[in-house]
Amino acid sequence: MIFQAMGARYSLGRALRVFFATGTAADTRRLKRELFLRYEGEVTVYRKGRAALAEAIRLATGGTGEVAISGLTCYSVVQAVEAAGCTPVYVDINEEKLNFGEVELTKAYKKHPAIRAIVIQNMLGIPADIKAIESFARKHELPIIEDLAHSAGSRYADGREVGTIGDFTMLSFGRDKALDAVNGGALIVRSTGYPRAHEPRRAVRLGDQIRDRIYPLLAWKARKLYPIGLGRYLMAGALKLKLVIRSADGAVIVDEGLPRWQARLACDELMRLDQTVRERRSIVSCYEKHHIEGVLPAAFGSGVSLVRLPVLRDDRDALVRRLSMAGIQANDIWYDIPVSPQRFYNRTNFPTDECPVAVRVAAQLMNLPTHRNISTADVKRIAEVLGEKR
Repeated sequence: MIFQAMGARYSLGRALRVFFATGTAADTRRLKRELFLRYEGEVTVYRKGRAALAEAIRLATGGTGEVAISGLTCYSVVQAVEAAGCTPVYVDINEEKLNFGEVELTKAYKKHPAIRAIVIQNMLGIPADIKAIESFARKHELPIIEDLAHSAGSRYADGREVGTIGDFTMLSFGRDKALDAVNGGALIVRSTGYPRAHEPRRAVRLGDQIRDRIYPLLAWKARKLYPIGLGRYLMAGALKLKLVIRSADGAVIVDEGLPRWQARLACDELMRLDQTVRERRSIVSCYEKHHIEGVLPAAFGSGVSLVRLPVLRDDRDALVRRLSMAGIQANDIWYDIPVSPQRFYNRTNFPTDECPVAVRVAAQLMNLPTHRNISTADVKRIAEVLGEKR
């Protein structure tokens, strides 16, 4: 079967390497050094990416005011804003790029003049219009926070790498990301004039570390059992027993540091990031040759490194079912509701009237896998199910 999530990047060998991974203080120092060299700023590493984002927001705003975030996003971003003591302002998106630009920011700022920082998400790896956003931010003296959870390795239209522009850069080392250490995150403070980031002092609980170690093995086994109908039950049981925690669950804990063994995994992933980018672009170029209906043209930009390939289709739900019948699991959609997952949506106070494009896109969006275990034959199989442009 073909998967786009559930640890689909993990082979059995990779899962075993995670389970038996070790690390030392030198691995944490090496990770920080490599992040400094790539993104040029003071580096702090955390147990989760959302903690790194929360700390970036706190430093950028002083822990008060409103923060501009994408109208199509994850609840973890909302958690980070609120944990920093701020209020999210959802900015509508451009349907062709899945990001907001200067027009959308200007409209949001007129209605919410208390905005004190801008978080750029670069949805699914499609870079935002950075020049326009930079111009807007300078005009209003607003710090920029680049969120690289989806977009590590991408480049903006002007050739600059994502993460090398803003006052703050946040990376996620969560599962199914480009820098996959199962969990973790980093904050790079790139501009002077801000206080030092909080350095985590608490060790991650043993039970949480065990969960991270076994997740790749559980996910690998579940994928193997899916064809005989047992995989979903294995994961459901693991969730019930709390052997697996859903990615958006849990609190934002800024005082938890990144375990050394995960720092080593994250550093290994960082060192091969350029290779990961090449692999992704190769897969995306295969999709491009098949002319799949509904794929956003922005996905084929020269600097784009997609964590998933976005497709907009009115018949999205029927297509997901059709793919499932063909042995292709595409039901894990980022994002099928403006602030995903559905179970947290009622907590967000999402202003549907201010973000009509995000609402419409969320009803149409599905995404296709671009990870290292997808072959050209897999792409062809997916394309045959979805059909070419009419």
